[in-house]
Amino acid sequence: MPRDPDYVSRRQQFVDGTLKVEDLEDEELEKLQFKDRHGNFTGRPPALTTAQQRQLHVEWRKRIARRFEAEAAAAMEVMKSIMNSRGAKDTDRLRAAEMMLARAIGREQQTVVNVNATWEDFEEGTIVEINREDVG
Repeated sequence: MPRDPDYVSRRQQFVDGTLKVEDLEDEELEKLQFKDRHGNFTGRPPALTTAQQRQLHVEWRKRIARRFEAEAAAAMEVMKSIMNSRGAKDTDRLRAAEMMLARAIGREQQTVVNVNATWEDFEEGTIVEINREDVG
């Protein structure tokens, strides 16, 4: 089949800016590869710059987040039904309650302690302040 001289690949359209990242299909974002004119993936994935890869990855993550947000209410209902179910094991009911609380009010903040800190770290301001109440 002879090549169409007017055909511009989806990759080239993306590079040129005529194909926006929002217009790419999920599968293209996931694979970091562009479909051909027939809607197929052929050959090896094209070389993309780090910025282009990041752009595709960020869009893919946004789409996944939107899907999870759309299902969050249903997931909470499932946890609620397990938590309230008399037939469920106590451990399952407790776990469902913990998960609901974690999502509703958040997890408690954890403190990270660097036990390899030196006096220089303290002098340079890496360690700002240590309170006796904060140290177990």
